[in-house]
Amino acid sequence: MILVKNGKSFADVCIVENSSPTICRAAQAFIETVKVISGVALALRKLPFLTGEETGVVLATFSQLSTAVVFEKWQRECKDDGFCVVKNGKSVYVLSHAERGVLYGAHDLLEKNAEALWARGEKTEQLAYLNAKTVALQKVDYTENSPFKVRAWNLCGVGADGEAHADEGTFLYTGANKSNGVGHRFEEEWEKYGIFGSGIVLEEIANIDHLAKSHPDWFMTAPDGGIMPALNGWDSYLNYYNADYANVIVWYAMP
Repeated sequence: MILVKNGKSFADVCIVENSSPTICRAAQAFIETVKVISGVALALRKLPFLTGEETGVVLATFSQLSTAVVFEKWQRECKDDGFCVVKNGKSVYVLSHAERGVLYGAHDLLEKNAEALWARGEKTEQLAYLNAKTVALQKVDYTENSPFKVRAWNLCGVGADGEAHADEGTFLYTGANKSNGVGHRFEEEWEKYGIFGSGIVLEEIANIDHLAKSHPDWFMTAPDGGIMPALNGWDSYLNYYNADYANVIVWYAMP
């Protein structure tokens, strides 16, 4: 399926009317990326409903399809926030059970077909790519399910705008690279940036201070051999080199 050739657009990006901020962001990112690569802006079409007979690149959850018959096989294969990319008629569908899965799939489709990669610059999201006169979707009909239920890292310090632990560029970069959580409670950022939707919070992993007595070896010790004084949720000094503690992290992270 050709998206752009010799400065002309041959496809639109389609989403359902009143789609969530996460899916709207997926469409925006897809259009912006294609424009950076080719110089051509694809049109965005907002449809009242989906029938499986659309033309263009369709970004949607399975629940937004008026019929799932055509995509029954793919619906079974997709797990959690995994996604599938399916060519059907004159369209390529990026589908997931989760809104954030659609976001991941939209980025992955361009990564596989246009060699687009996302990095985090000092102030803004950065895109590494190859300039191309033709952007075509040849690698389609595949499913991707992450082996990890939680894909996250701890955001430290202050963001580019002075916001503690975050800024917009970091969240955009995070969503583009299929991370579905952060090491702090940032529901307001998920809503503000429309990246994670119902993202995952590592609260269970963080609040383990009660284990200091039963598993003191899970915590780093002070020079005098005692538990480090900061024993309070995110301020605790956890011993990440302890194999048993590492297994607990894996237990939370794996499906």
